[in-house]
Amino acid sequence: MSITESVMRNVKLKGGLLDFNDDTREFTVIVTSEVVDSQGEIVDWESIQAVLPKIKERGYAVNYAHFGVYVGHSVDIWESTFGEVMKEYPETVSTLRRYKPDIRCLVGKNKIHKGAEIDDIAWEELKSGKINGVSFGGTFKELNKISCDGLTCGKVITTDRALFELALTGEGIGTNGIGI
Repeated sequence: MSITESVMRNVKLKGGLLDFNDDTREFTVIVTSEVVDSQGEIVDWESIQAVLPKIKERGYAVNYAHFGVYVGHSVDIWESTFGEVMKEYPETVSTLRRYKPDIRCLVGKNKIHKGAEIDDIAWEELKSGKINGVSFGGTFKELNKISCDGLTCGKVITTDRALFELALTGEGIGTNGIGI
């Protein structure tokens, strides 16, 4: 595979909310690189696996939309599949049923901070459903390759950096605000 674009650029992995705990202000999300996102791209899974140890070591910021407003942090992140996630969260991932259960994904547990007004706004919007999706962003390179997720096809991109953020999105909040 040849790299057709050597300039690094941002891209967002498609994701959605799985659950939240009001007592601890923790919430769980699913993000996948193997489903074509709103930009018509699929992130190369092997490149995600290659940087995952660094993501686990360093963690990532939880931001209110893609505005860089820091409201929380990662607690843990691990690999899974849509099939495994559907078994654990059957009521919250009904839209995953349109995809094959062997599609690989990342599941992340995160925490919203307390103390700043924007933290409380983000948490209340997450609980109310105004925040109904997430976008896992990072820096990627475009490859000269096309891949399909079973529903649609997109350009394949790869990453070699562990610089990521999880942006909370929803209607009127940033972009790409629709969960999986």
